[in-house]
Amino acid sequence: MITLAAGPDWMLLSDIAEIGGDAFIVALLPEQDGVLGSQAVRAGAHSVLGRDAPPAGLQRIIEAAAAGLAQLPINVVRELRTTATSTAPPRRPTPRQLSWLRTLAAGATVTRLAELEGYSERAMYRMLQRLYAQIEVKTRTEALIRAQMLGWLVADGRE
Repeated sequence: MITLAAGPDWMLLSDIAEIGGDAFIVALLPEQDGVLGSQAVRAGAHSVLGRDAPPAGLQRIIEAAAAGLAQLPINVVRELRTTATSTAPPRRPTPRQLSWLRTLAAGATVTRLAELEGYSERAMYRMLQRLYAQIEVKTRTEALIRAQMLGWLVADGRE
């Protein structure tokens, strides 16, 4: 069971899923959100649950896991179905934008990123919002998850 609250948590989820084995991964999300839930599944979670779920919900997930079954909220299934029909991958960010994502994934704040890049905080927020739209996400967390899933957070020499 892993609580997904910040960027490093999502990277840990991907690492655990990559190791594989018999581990059944349950992702606990800050809220019951279809987009975040579908991203958690894509990152390696087998089941998804909001952190505010009642104990009975957690018990159902554990029982399902013991039976070899995954359990997902309907809004996660709908989001998975919707995004599965979209075949075009998002446009790869520029090398500079990739460095922004890597800096944010390392734990920097937008304020710190703005300082490093020589922009005002407000200008940096606007540029990040354009980047998020380009890669078809709405939030920083979603951007970092997408970047992790697409392998953009690792410098690969293709810049």
